[in-house]
Amino acid sequence: MGWADKELKKRQVHRMVQAAMQDPLYVAAQKKERDESVRRALDMFLVVSVAYLHDRLGYGQTRIIRYLEYVDEQMKYLEELPDYFESMNEAIREETGVDVMRLEVSDR
Repeated sequence: MGWADKELKKRQVHRMVQAAMQDPLYVAAQKKERDESVRRALDMFLVVSVAYLHDRLGYGQTRIIRYLEYVDEQMKYLEELPDYFESMNEAIREETGVDVMRLEVSDR
């Protein structure tokens, strides 16, 4: 196989890959996988934060449920107000000196 044939095959494969990646079924599967990964990451974070609240601060069932309800209530703003969490982070930073999103602590 000469270089021209190799180049032709390479372009054909590239076009096939591009077409497959634009296929609605593939795009939907990728979105589903991303959404599941994000959900799993959020679930793991919630487990860690609830464990901290329980183990270190003595939260029981009632306060843990209140915390989880608060988190659930805040999640509706993800789509409704894209800048909501940046604004919330800024308010926390101003009040406490802790920038949660950047994991930085400064003087107030």
